[in-house]
Amino acid sequence: MSERLGDDELHAYVDGLLDQDGNDRVEAWLADNPDQAERVRLWQEHNDGLRRLFDPVLDEPIPARLLPAAIRSRSWRNRRLLALRVAAALALVLAGGGGGWWLRGQSSTEAQVAREALAAHVVYVADQRRPVEVPGSERDQMATWLSKRLGAKMAVPDLSASGYQLVGGRLLPAENGAAALYMYENSLGQRLTLYVRRAVDDGRKDLLFQGRDGTLAGVWTQGPFGCALSGPLPREDLEPLARLVWKQMGTARTS
Repeated sequence: MSERLGDDELHAYVDGLLDQDGNDRVEAWLADNPDQAERVRLWQEHNDGLRRLFDPVLDEPIPARLLPAAIRSRSWRNRRLLALRVAAALALVLAGGGGGWWLRGQSSTEAQVAREALAAHVVYVADQRRPVEVPGSERDQMATWLSKRLGAKMAVPDLSASGYQLVGGRLLPAENGAAALYMYENSLGQRLTLYVRRAVDDGRKDLLFQGRDGTLAGVWTQGPFGCALSGPLPREDLEPLARLVWKQMGTARTS
């Protein structure tokens, strides 16, 4: 099959919204397009992570105040899909200080990186079974693999001197391609995540901090990358860690 399938159809496949003919069509196309098959696999894994995190919420009755009358009349399947989206959105609001409004004044890179980084942080720090794809013991292989997928050489920062050990990393889908997520954990079980993806503009060369309800994210642009370090820390604790990451990753200049 040579005709390119659009992202709308691929997302419908991932969400289980196609009929059997549609599934067969997509699967045949993916078999001939391994790069796109990898994108779809990452979307499926991301969805699986959301489901694992929010299954307890999905199994509870949805409060009537969250559902318009039209939605209340739909099937339970549609209610579960809605609950998943509501739970994810609420988590982002709590982590990010109210959603989109706090991103005003940032560049496109910073806004996108913040949104994607917070979503990834919410999903994977709570995953006790498989928070990463590649363990921290394989740091060099992980750096090579993720650098290749992001299209530029990237170091894996070492935060052990600050009490955070590398749990590992994973590849995630991003709005403009792929992203790397590194996870760190201290002796108290607190986890930090470093989210890195290709920048779409020059962005901000110095750190911008935003947070609410116990989660803070430091966002910046460094060389070809947009970066965000997120965790349950106050700014005075997170900032030196973010600047240490910045220094180890290399080439950015301050403004």
